[in-house]
Amino acid sequence: MIEAKSDQTGYMHTTIGEERLTQRYLEQAENQYKALGDRRSEWYFHRKENADFARQLFEKYNLSDKISVFHLPYPGEISGSKTRNKR
Repeated sequence: MIEAKSDQTGYMHTTIGEERLTQRYLEQAENQYKALGDRRSEWYFHRKENADFARQLFEKYNLSDKISVFHLPYPGEISGSKTRNKR
């Protein structure tokens, strides 16, 4: 199973937002964890801050043995420029 996550950094800068994001990620991750069986899941984030947050959360709640977290920036952001069009 592969998850591609959008930018959630706005939630991470307030206590209420971080609590909601924690709840949302844990609920989804725990449901996936139960359904995975012998398989693994990969969550991809284009913002490093989001990937680090999820990685620490999954390690804390013992979900990281089946759910791996990756930081994969948008191609235009790799060199530091932000050329991606927002719609």
